[in-house]
Amino acid sequence: MVFSNGYHKDILLKFEGKFIQQIAPLGEQTHNSKPQLVYYAIDGELHVVDGKFLCNVKLDNNTTTVNLEGLKEKDTNPPLEIQTVTLNDLVGLKEVKEKFKEFESLSKYFKKLLEEESAEEVGEEDIKEDYVVTKHKEMLGFSAKNKKPTVDVGSFHMVFKGNPGTGKTTVAERVHNLLKSCDLIVKKDKPTIVTKQHLVGRYVGHTEALVEKVVQESLGGVLFIDEAYMLYQDSNSGNDFGKVALDLIMDAMERYRDQLVVILAGYTDEMDKLINESNPGLKSRIKFHFEFKDYTDSELWAIFDTIVRNKGYKLEDDGWDTYDILEKYFKTITNAKEFGNARGVRNLFEDIRLAVAVRTMAEDSPSNLRMIMIKDVEKVCGIKKDEV
Repeated sequence: MVFSNGYHKDILLKFEGKFIQQIAPLGEQTHNSKPQLVYYAIDGELHVVDGKFLCNVKLDNNTTTVNLEGLKEKDTNPPLEIQTVTLNDLVGLKEVKEKFKEFESLSKYFKKLLEEESAEEVGEEDIKEDYVVTKHKEMLGFSAKNKKPTVDVGSFHMVFKGNPGTGKTTVAERVHNLLKSCDLIVKKDKPTIVTKQHLVGRYVGHTEALVEKVVQESLGGVLFIDEAYMLYQDSNSGNDFGKVALDLIMDAMERYRDQLVVILAGYTDEMDKLINESNPGLKSRIKFHFEFKDYTDSELWAIFDTIVRNKGYKLEDDGWDTYDILEKYFKTITNAKEFGNARGVRNLFEDIRLAVAVRTMAEDSPSNLRMIMIKDVEKVCGIKKDEV
């Protein structure tokens, strides 16, 4: 944590039950001072509001002085409330990013409405403290106010359409993180990801039990159902269990609309049939439709180059010849449905790294273990440099 300029290492705190409130830095007047931070006392340890620091303190019901030299930083990420959740670091996905911006705006809009409602309830002077304390009470398992907000945020159910490897799971994680950062619906640490195998049973009554288990485990989070169209395909093939699962999911989407976000994902054509033909009520439950298009040749190269750099590897000749080879390679395989877009690029990198390993380990004195040579790329792609 970075304390603002002028803070002393000793902070004056007031202990009230399990919560500690900072009154003011030592050396400053404490009368009517506005609290700057919120602390929690749990099992004899002091928890600062952003969750990054802990220290042992002696607690009583009187004003307590804490020496910040005793604080130790935890190796954790900053909490989501001070993170910005975007898709800007992802390659391509122009249409998805535009739709995500709409979703982001709506999420932040509802967060502001809820904060305004809280301000009206507790008064403007205490809004920041009340909001932070209430949120962290819930995070730490303490009881918070039970008053139900009057702001109806509606549902955030979504459909993700596109071929494998186009970033659907990654974007689902960002959706989860954004909702959590806005304190809307999501309280869990990560989304629940399932497929047909987790939802469709083998005998009467089995499907109901499976779906109920998945739904209950997903409450307070995002439920991502990959290849969701297979539930509809099952019902068309005479297997009623798929239809049962789909009907139960639809029921949960409405019944738990304020506790659950369902994302249905799969191939574009199959998902269109699922949404438009399976049940008239399903389409009306979906708020956001995301279409994930296949990556272009240049975007696939950008993904490959990013993987290479993130893994600490280098390309011979700064990658110019490698780019030419891969550009031709991508043109020959991107129409193949099984390539898998970004997933296919990751597999390609693994194959090239294997070629690097075979080549370097055959040398008497292996060197440049992280250098990808043009001949490694030629070997895996089956394309010679002089052919491009």
